[in-house]
Amino acid sequence: MVKRLVFGVVAICLAIAGCRTDVTVEVYSSDLRAVTADTPLSTAGTMAIQIPSASECDKYTAQIVAIMKGVVDKFMPQGCKSVGMDSFLMAEISVPVVVDPDWKGGNQLFELLVAVADDHPDLRGRIVIVGLNRDKYEILSKRMRKEFHQKLDLAKSKLTIVLRNDERQDARFQVDMVFVDGEPRNMQTLNLKRRGVARIELSNVHAAFLEKEGSTSAFLLMAH
Repeated sequence: MVKRLVFGVVAICLAIAGCRTDVTVEVYSSDLRAVTADTPLSTAGTMAIQIPSASECDKYTAQIVAIMKGVVDKFMPQGCKSVGMDSFLMAEISVPVVVDPDWKGGNQLFELLVAVADDHPDLRGRIVIVGLNRDKYEILSKRMRKEFHQKLDLAKSKLTIVLRNDERQDARFQVDMVFVDGEPRNMQTLNLKRRGVARIELSNVHAAFLEKEGSTSAFLLMAH
């Protein structure tokens, strides 16, 4: 039974101040192995949308809610906060996690796609892919440009997946051209201890590819 898969923190600076777009996803290894085409997940997520000033939270909340309507389901503002010199509107969202071999784009702005890899004896497991609904992304970008005179730019984003091993044994995962816990990794297989946590940060090339193609692979969770 799938226990949990948390879309941890999705911090998206929607170009209001010309900033980057940060997306962070938290996943559990047991859930990635358990999810199937017949048992998709709908996970909780958080969006932190940069605004010019937290002191004008009500004003910007109303604007962002209108922009998100029909683009991000269950967009629920949770107030504003300041982090250093930056201000953010916080909101809860719902993010699907699916297994679909014929996936060509989901119904949500962001999705996680888990693909089964079994065509090579040494590379069996689950490929974790970040998916983007490009139609909704274009709608959102146009609305942002109309409201704030700047468009979205995923190429400047940081895409991060926090992988947690909640199984009874070590887990192995393979990455390519990413940072893992701040260290650059290129075509490497890494070991994750029981209860261990790995922070996988995708490159700006991944982000640009996501914007252009609608999906980008993040890592392979290898079979035991």
